[in-house]
Amino acid sequence: MAAQVDNQHQGLVQLVEGMTLTRISEPEEAGIWTTSLPWPRHATVPVTMDGCATDVTELGRWAGGGFPRRLLLAADAGSAPAPGRVRLGTGGGGTAGPAARPTATMELIRRSADAGFYWEEHALRIACGDVSVALALGLRDDDGEVVWWQACRLLSSAIDEAGCLTLEMGGVIPRRRTSLAEQRRYVGYSNPGLHAHRWLNGRLFVRVHANGVCEVFCHHINSRFVDDGADLEGIVPVIGLTASGWVPGGPLPATWTGRETARLRLGDVRFDLTAAAGLATDSAPGLWTSADGMAVWQPYAGAEVFGGECPEQRLGDPFILRAAARRFPKGLARTVRFSMSLSDRSPVVARFLAPDWWYGLCEELVAEPVLPVTGPWDEAVDRAAGWIRTYRHRGGFEDGAVPRRQDLAWTQPDGVVRYEPGWEGEVPYAQFLHAWRAGDADAYDDAMRSAYHFADVAVDHASKLVRMHGYPPDAVSLPMTRLQGALAAYLETGDPYLADAAMAVTANAFWLHKNSWPRLAVGRDASFVRTAVLIYRYFGEATYLGMAREGIAAVMACQQPDGSFTDQGGGAGIHQFASYVTKPWMGLLALGGVLDYLELFPDENDDMWRTVLRFADWLMAERWEHGGAVTWSYQHEYNGTRSYFDIFDDQTISLPTDDQWHHDTLARLLGLASMRTGDPRYVEAWLDSAAAVASRPIELDQEAAATLQFVPWLRDKLWRAHWTPSGVRFAPFHDLSRLPDAAAAMTPSGPVPFAAPTADLQTP
Repeated sequence: MAAQVDNQHQGLVQLVEGMTLTRISEPEEAGIWTTSLPWPRHATVPVTMDGCATDVTELGRWAGGGFPRRLLLAADAGSAPAPGRVRLGTGGGGTAGPAARPTATMELIRRSADAGFYWEEHALRIACGDVSVALALGLRDDDGEVVWWQACRLLSSAIDEAGCLTLEMGGVIPRRRTSLAEQRRYVGYSNPGLHAHRWLNGRLFVRVHANGVCEVFCHHINSRFVDDGADLEGIVPVIGLTASGWVPGGPLPATWTGRETARLRLGDVRFDLTAAAGLATDSAPGLWTSADGMAVWQPYAGAEVFGGECPEQRLGDPFILRAAARRFPKGLARTVRFSMSLSDRSPVVARFLAPDWWYGLCEELVAEPVLPVTGPWDEAVDRAAGWIRTYRHRGGFEDGAVPRRQDLAWTQPDGVVRYEPGWEGEVPYAQFLHAWRAGDADAYDDAMRSAYHFADVAVDHASKLVRMHGYPPDAVSLPMTRLQGALAAYLETGDPYLADAAMAVTANAFWLHKNSWPRLAVGRDASFVRTAVLIYRYFGEATYLGMAREGIAAVMACQQPDGSFTDQGGGAGIHQFASYVTKPWMGLLALGGVLDYLELFPDENDDMWRTVLRFADWLMAERWEHGGAVTWSYQHEYNGTRSYFDIFDDQTISLPTDDQWHHDTLARLLGLASMRTGDPRYVEAWLDSAAAVASRPIELDQEAAATLQFVPWLRDKLWRAHWTPSGVRFAPFHDLSRLPDAAAAMTPSGPVPFAAPTADLQTP
């Protein structure tokens, strides 16, 4: 059996030869072609792009096998416009480009004048032959003084066989410089700087490719180290740049709006700042100045966070923070991405995506190697993708933010409409899944911006927990612990900041859960289990699998006698209220991580399946006819009764509520219930519910995310299209005569339509 499985994976590797990738960036001259290629459970082989050698970064690990989940490939693009498609090959290729072997060193910018109280400020100097560039992270205060990072350390990898050098540098950026004279004013514990957070952390990640093109990720992070952390007042982060051939004090753009200076040249080095262009706008521009022999780039006007109703009620302003305040709050971060060239190659990085069928065979779309199926319910998927594209925020510090709902809106003086934020980490994951399936360039760019916005703004980097959406600090939320989007962005970029955030927040969420366990209820506050399972799935980290199992045990312990789940656990007072509210949605969220686990280990735990099926049976029993359809309502019970007192509107409400509630998390749970039991009634209940709301507009970010994740998932699982040496083989789970018949499997040979046979429902 093991030999058979190995042969199957070897067969997948053979499909790499001749595979066509599609460009998702602009059709212009590029210095590097890059792709994050999913990889099957098999040893890697050399991969070329249009015959060119690639440098390779392995990302993630298959659990148990040690093989990478992704190969981040980069090839020299030459000097022609990036083609619309490139073909992969296996084996050796041409040279990697013309640049000299790269080197990296720390270069002193400034040091303390006092030998008795010493500090240094450094830049990262990268050189390829005679061409070099220096980068430094810093801040500018209200007096215009620029302070660079101190106490820095540079970590560098060995140059790989293709000549690529990976660098990471970190340091602390103090609110202001200090001196020996200042320290001498205080004796012992009277020093106000003792255990007082007064700095930003700077983190710089750079890939220097063999042809001199560099990908750069700059992170300014207000975390904590010696206390609980604190806001930094009167500052805005900056990035210092200088290059060989550039004369300090030379001409620079006056302002930065992200358009007119997206391409920049400093001496011998060219920059492509397009990825950061969204952070500035005409009404909230950044700035270019000079200091310490460097060009000083301020990529955004200042930190700005919109909250909506909560801060409007509590603070008198829908903004939690406005850029004009020049405050960088505790726990906030922001990432600035760009690329540059130290050779004659363009600084532009052209990105390519693998075909959708390859993502399916490499178990990226479903946790088994099945081909993606298109056709049925495409309109619902397109509507969900369109909702995110229409309403996601564009421009300014919060570029990439996806709203919680579009009916809570505030129009700004410049005409920009701001929506109450969702801070929902499952949304960018759903966006990436859609981009991988559709090969959609705009969806991919939106997903990347959404993922970084979530990782920077929605994550509190002081507590390493997720903020409660729309709330001013320091509100955090266990149910909001959904880091799937950050993990997906890491798999595309290799930026370790993203993986570190996902792992740290998930681990802290587990212990936050344990802070109040045992407790009366667990519902959507088990959402951290989804990310814990995903970390295991993509990194093979057994510790997170253990966290997932403990979280699942808590979910199972809190299931109600009738199979339902209450909203979520809490403390006392208003936070205890949700422990008595019963909603279909909350059970679906409670069981999300359980279903993720069972997809990986379908035969491991009968008790988990019993928990899922008891809830599925409760759902079936709770359907009722209203509004011309048999479906569910938003809320069904309160404290075991069919009424509850609405403390906000001061009235008693009869239950179930009279709305037609639908959410496509139903697609996965009821689909799996049918597949496990052989009973089609479960999945048909989802069909009836989906049909009842088919013409209803999307109202919430989580609605759109659920549709993008689970409707295509159900389609793939129902048709079960497998690739074999002789072509595609369908193994549908049951009689699909009730389902749309315009289905097609996406295969290496092109779309293969499905002719609907009748088959008995099969179990996994």
